[in-house]
Amino acid sequence: MQQTMKQYITAMRINHVRALLSDTDKTILDIALTAGFRSSSRFYSTFTRYVGMPPQQYRKLSQQRRHGLALPEA
Repeated sequence: MQQTMKQYITAMRINHVRALLSDTDKTILDIALTAGFRSSSRFYSTFTRYVGMPPQQYRKLSQQRRHGLALPEA
């Protein structure tokens, strides 16, 4: 399946956001703005669509992984 340029850029932005959520203590809003999202609602809906969970949940799971805590079964 081919992606449009817009889809590719959005996917790259989401990957950047995922790294920032995992590796920094910046607020989610700061991360969204850093990645070029103009509104938090657009960011939350886009992130959730691409990743399958909201940014807060992703950050929590990433922190648990980093600290070696067990993750819930899907």
